[in-house]
Order: sequence, then C-alpha cells, then structure tokens
Amino acid sequence: MSKRFRKQSASAVSVLLASSMLMTACGGSTPAEQPAAAPAKTDTAPAKSEPAAAPAAGSTEYDQALAGKFKGTKVTMFGPFTDADQVKFETSIKEFEGKTGIDIQYEGSKEFEATISIRVDGGNAPDIADFPQPGLLGSFAKKGKVIDVNKVMDVNAAEEELQRLLD
Repeated sequence: MSKRFRKQSASAVSVLLASSMLMTACGGSTPAEQPAAAPAKTDTAPAKSEPAAAPAAGSTEYDQALAGKFKGTKVTMFGPFTDADQVKFETSIKEFEGKTGIDIQYEGSKEFEATISIRVDGGNAPDIADFPQPGLLGSFAKKGKVIDVNKVMDVNAAEEELQRLLD
C-alpha cells in the first residue's frame, strides 16, 4: 500500500471514525432492534451486538473493507460541510470508496442543527452524523436517540488501526 494512499485513507478513516464515534444510525432503537436508518443500507453483514475481542492482524474492519467484505454497502452521512468544504470531504473519501466498494452518500446542510432534528424525529436519520455542536448530540443521547458505537464495532481496534495508518 502506498504511503500516499495510507495518508489519504487515514484522513478519510479518521473523519468517518470520528463521525461514527459521535453517532451511528440515530434512532431510539435498542441494540437488538434495527436502527431507524437501517433501510438505507444495502449491507447484508449483521451488526455486532457487542464489541469483539481484539482482532488478529489483518482482520480489522478496515482490513475487511479493503478486502471487499463490505462492497456494495451504502452508508448515508449527514453533516455541516457544504460548498467547497463538501467537495474537499468527498474528495478525501473517494479513494477509500474506490478501494473498499463502500458508497458513502454524504449530504451537507448549512442548517444542520434544524435538519438533523427533523430527520431524527421523523425516523429518517442518517447512518452517520457529524455534529458540529456536541450539545445537540448530548440532547439526542439523553432522549435515547443515539446508538453507542461500542455496540456495533470494536472502537479500540479501530483506534489502533487508525494509529497504524498514521505511523
């Protein structure tokens, strides 16, 4: 893997990891239920119900993605990036999408706070949301509208993978 790809992938992964750590599939569901945004996904891989043990080398979610395990998966993402910032973000994830076959469908809004509230309340939450204001995320968490990322992925392994990519 080229150093350039590793740095670009690390950037994309870090943005996605940070976003997913903030919120994955907003909704009032419990871990045993499907998230509110699940119909938007085409992924057939089941979500983990609890964090996995530390994976063996080559078996992190990132390695599995590069191996094509999630090819064809569509992930909806909503955030505050618009205009030039949206172009930069979409450019930063393009190579990741090409290498993994994962289609990240980003939607940005200058009215993020109002729009995310309407979408969550209406049952049309994205798979991932990038909150520019943590207070709003906190209010969703208090209402039980946020799924703990630890319930769907091994965060420690993701952080180790990110560090490995950055080294």
